[in-house]
Amino acid sequence: MMLARCLMLAAGCAMLAACAQPGIAAQSAIVATSAASAMPLQAPAQPEATPLPPTLPAPAEKVSTAIAPATSAPATAAVPTPTNQPNTPRSLATQFPQPFAEVEIVEHFLAGDPLPPGAGGLSTNYRYGMTWDGRLAPHHGSDYTSAPGQPVIAVGDATVFYSGPDLGPFFGIKPDFYGNVVVIKLDVLWNETDVYALYGHLDTVLVKTGAEVSAGEVLGTVGDTGVAYGPHLHFEIRIGDDPTIYTRVRNPELWLRPPPYHGVLAGRVVNAAGYLVPGQRVYYECASSRKRHVDTYWDIYTPSDRVLLENFVAGNILAGECVVTTEWAGARIEKRTMIEKGKLSFVVLTLPD
Repeated sequence: MMLARCLMLAAGCAMLAACAQPGIAAQSAIVATSAASAMPLQAPAQPEATPLPPTLPAPAEKVSTAIAPATSAPATAAVPTPTNQPNTPRSLATQFPQPFAEVEIVEHFLAGDPLPPGAGGLSTNYRYGMTWDGRLAPHHGSDYTSAPGQPVIAVGDATVFYSGPDLGPFFGIKPDFYGNVVVIKLDVLWNETDVYALYGHLDTVLVKTGAEVSAGEVLGTVGDTGVAYGPHLHFEIRIGDDPTIYTRVRNPELWLRPPPYHGVLAGRVVNAAGYLVPGQRVYYECASSRKRHVDTYWDIYTPSDRVLLENFVAGNILAGECVVTTEWAGARIEKRTMIEKGKLSFVVLTLPD
């Protein structure tokens, strides 16, 4: 009897406390819900450059000078590098530079693959400038599916600009965005401009800042550090004199040499006035492959090449004929092109009024 009365009194006190502080329970529920559904931060429209500090953070102690062979570990499922959600606003066609009608074909194949053979492959659902069907912000690079611990390698002879945590300097939209990162400056220039390659979300970093590396040399291993949904390699090409600027990117698929018997498809989708059309789905069906797709660049902060002025690229296509199509207002626009071994092919799809 006494125990039952004590329990009733305790329950009554709890009810009085809740009444004396209205909204506490509701606020707690809101906080719990917000924490469960928190998403990555919204990217700024055009991030500022991050200046290099006088002294860089100490690089990782472990250093590799030899090429480590890829292990037989299976690649993991494709995972995107999340940037922000909801999606950033789509740019207007008139905000993009208006290309000339003539296309000047200039190949950029300065670099090799960032993974050794058998260590993984390019994920095509979230290519440069794409938004993963509107769920993420425009992608600033390419994602490669790979198992944790797989080696990542230098795409060319280069100097390590920075290796270590993405904190100071930082290369994303906020500190530690790319986790453990290696950025190399290629020995070759493009039109007298410096070219950098960025490797993000690494598990381990195996080279020191300032080290000279050769093409194929191991730089680190695949991981999921920073803002990442799972283990993979995030790879970028940046140009100019300051690789910390988030928008100094170019489509990596234009810069990597295609594998044997393969080529690269690039192109434009333009409106009747000749302006680049953002966020337009393009389908391509090529020799001995299923029908695939790529989306045109969503906004002006994933810029085109200054010469090609493309707004979509699809690499690693087996040589042969390709049918490239898009649909607009019920109309189907189609072009046919030949993919040549080791070459860049270009098509222009013009949308009707």
